[in-house]
Amino acid sequence: MKIAYITERDLNSNRVIGSITRDIRLLEVLKSFSEVDIYFNNPSIYYKYLYVINNYNSNNKLFKEIDSKNYDIVIISTFPISPFLNGYKKLSTKKIFYFADSSYHFRTQKISIKYKAVSYLLSFKEKSILNSEYCAYLGNDEIKHIPKKYQKNCLTFPFFININTNYFNNIGKLIIVGDYNFKPNYIMLKNINNIAEKINHDIYIYGNNIPKLDYKSNIKIIGYAETLDEIYQDTRALLYGIDYGTGIKNKVLEAMSYAIPTIGYKEAFTNLDLVDKKNCLIVDSLKDLINICNSKDLSKISNNLHSYTKKNFSLQVITSKIQGIFNDKKNI
Repeated sequence: MKIAYITERDLNSNRVIGSITRDIRLLEVLKSFSEVDIYFNNPSIYYKYLYVINNYNSNNKLFKEIDSKNYDIVIISTFPISPFLNGYKKLSTKKIFYFADSSYHFRTQKISIKYKAVSYLLSFKEKSILNSEYCAYLGNDEIKHIPKKYQKNCLTFPFFININTNYFNNIGKLIIVGDYNFKPNYIMLKNINNIAEKINHDIYIYGNNIPKLDYKSNIKIIGYAETLDEIYQDTRALLYGIDYGTGIKNKVLEAMSYAIPTIGYKEAFTNLDLVDKKNCLIVDSLKDLINICNSKDLSKISNNLHSYTKKNFSLQVITSKIQGIFNDKKNI
């Protein structure tokens, strides 16, 4: 199979962000069973908010080159905010739009009125594509929020997880990981700091842009870590108490790869199909989070998580799932 992969993310940059990670992991899967050529279509050449009035822009030179090479299919890693969104329809080769997460899911979240309005606008643009093209998402939590009449054009491209050494330690540290310029992460950190003295474990804070707060005595500020091994070694659980969730949370995936359970609100586990008290720990209040942090044994949760991850998220398993989509002529 011969695939052209158009991405609006610069995969050669040194930035470690979710959208680049998604592209890189999907490309690794695709390359395992097909020939893939990668094309970068830079959306930043246009005015930042151009999508509001026009998303029919075209890269005619690129599109002509792709159509001339007889690809079996073009996968377009984009988002409804793209100034090229409807312009991609000018490609004559069969297409799959890789949205990853859905504006319909985004607009169900606890967000400001401003962003709620933006999400409604973007969902109409997403619908304009779903009406005639196949669109791929990370999981069923995205698809179930899309109007049923358009779900027939929805595909699932799930993440794979590299299975690492089991670093779980039932008497180890609790950790929080993230960039705290992201408001949900900042609110999470502030809330957990407020209750930290009621938790019977040290809590280690990793990541960037850590705010200046009056931290409790069992909060240990670490900041940047050279490796993920350093973060997750001798860890009891990842605390991820955010109340915003679309797509997939990379920190939860990282913790899963080391058999580290995550304690968080349900929004931390979107598109993962994890089961509360079996392979994750879902809380609905800070009081609940305190009780679970102080519970005696998380070993069974860790063991279940480790086996579940190997069974459902290995490269081989995810490759088989995605390859099956391309082998099913009804879908493409």
